[in-house]
Amino acid sequence: MFDKNPIHRIASVLPPALVSAFEKQTFYSTEEVKRIFDSELKTKHNVEYAFAMFCSQAEFEKLGLASTYNDLRLDVSKTCFGNWPRFNFESLLDYSRRSTIGGESVVIGGEGGCGDGDCGGGGE
Repeated sequence: MFDKNPIHRIASVLPPALVSAFEKQTFYSTEEVKRIFDSELKTKHNVEYAFAMFCSQAEFEKLGLASTYNDLRLDVSKTCFGNWPRFNFESLLDYSRRSTIGGESVVIGGEGGCGDGDCGGGGE
């Protein structure tokens, strides 16, 4: 299912590249995400997960994909965050940092907590 770009790889590679290219944002446009996805991963496999991770739901829905935003984000939450569904860009950036220093099994918010109090995927 995730042959060339498993979710953990997308979550590990794209956040720092997005920040480097476009500054840190709450959400990125689909064009920005696609550009970084293509340059960093050099394939089209599982790009819909990148859109669900880094774009707003409204931006994602403009794409008219068969997969839903919520279903894709649920997969990401299971893979990267121990089923914690309220991850946001800050969570993904932290996941990326942790995965480069010592592994990819990061669990955030296991008891429903969210550290800094910004649990939503919403704006700053």
